[in-house]
Amino acid sequence: MAAYYPNKPSDTQRQDAKSFVGALSRLYPCTHCAAGMRDTLEESPVTTDSRESFSVWMCRMHNTVNEQLGKRTFPCTIDVLDERWRTGRPECWGGQGGDSSGGGGGNGLPQQDSNVETAEMSLGQDT
Repeated sequence: MAAYYPNKPSDTQRQDAKSFVGALSRLYPCTHCAAGMRDTLEESPVTTDSRESFSVWMCRMHNTVNEQLGKRTFPCTIDVLDERWRTGRPECWGGQGGDSSGGGGGNGLPQQDSNVETAEMSLGQDT
């Protein structure tokens, strides 16, 4: 979601993003996880000033959870986040390189190259 958040969001978009995160922290099915998210939100309120600030905040929040679970964390730079969630790596597009629309098959979804392992293609599955 953050990967496609506007670079210059309107006040309404900023409030909608904050409301979404707040609602997630209250409605998440795991009550222990939801409470932990609310605690983390108090320590590090969501930033919605731009696509970059929201993306980096979401990544840091995700890393907080991963650290608690003993999982690996991810670099929270916009270039790395865009490659992972927005454009993909060149091998995701058959060596053509990604574009900001998602590239691939014209439907916004990556086209799997037979030379790329499935695990490499499942973005977010390793979290």
